[in-house]
Amino acid sequence: MSRISTVKFTGKSGVAYPFDVYPYDMFWDEGMAGVYFVSNRHKAKTKKFTHQSLLIGETGDMQREFREHPKSGELTKLKANMICVCRKNSPEQRKKIAEDLIAAYEPPCN
Repeated sequence: MSRISTVKFTGKSGVAYPFDVYPYDMFWDEGMAGVYFVSNRHKAKTKKFTHQSLLIGETGDMQREFREHPKSGELTKLKANMICVCRKNSPEQRKKIAEDLIAAYEPPCN
């Protein structure tokens, strides 16, 4: 996999979660589980990269989730170019993290 960088996203609870950043068109290994944060990554006026949240969710299989995602048309229109992943095998942990981040970022595709 071609990881571009790492980033931390902070949930409404104040907890910061570490994510690996990948290109949106990434081919995923079968069975890779985690929380995903689809974004439009761009340089801000400060010259640092920033992520505009578009969709946050969780899955037990990234490959299956993004093979034909029902929101792919919307994500293309919103110029999605990155998928950030926090790998977690526990469905309970994934759900808790995703809910915390959705509450904080209110992504338009959720």
